[in-house]
Amino acid sequence: GILRRSQAEGDARRAALVAEMARYDVGFEGELMGDMLGEMDENDRLSTTFRFRTGSSKLDERGRLDMQRLIAYLQRVPDGTEVTFVGFTDDVGAFDANQRLAEQRAAAVMEEMRAITGGSINNVTMSTAGYGEIAPSACNISERGRGINRRVEVWISNTVES
Repeated sequence: GILRRSQAEGDARRAALVAEMARYDVGFEGELMGDMLGEMDENDRLSTTFRFRTGSSKLDERGRLDMQRLIAYLQRVPDGTEVTFVGFTDDVGAFDANQRLAEQRAAAVMEEMRAITGGSINNVTMSTAGYGEIAPSACNISERGRGINRRVEVWISNTVES
């Protein structure tokens, strides 16, 4: 089944990082990191993660199967639950291009869900976010690591318990 993990466990570390970042001119990348850290405080992460090929925003067969499990899970959450599809990339290519690709991947997952369900999941509000290469899950020096980083995570509001 799908597991729900709190992202709030690192609150103290995140708060310290945000405070440290505020002392410097961190530019766009730093602002993006700050935005992501703020969102993490307000959401839990589901164990379902969608993976992508290099440069692609198209779901593969495993992604479609995971989509079915996610739909079944979301049909059981309370009304008013907010779901955010959060896209990430590896570090191959320009930062801005990766940012756009991350957003495209998140949008592709959300649109696929809407197409499959035909709007039948009306107990949740869905949105997207993309953070490009700023939060790798694995090292980008190998194809395996880069493959892990090309992903869309599913974050769910932690203000409503499921």
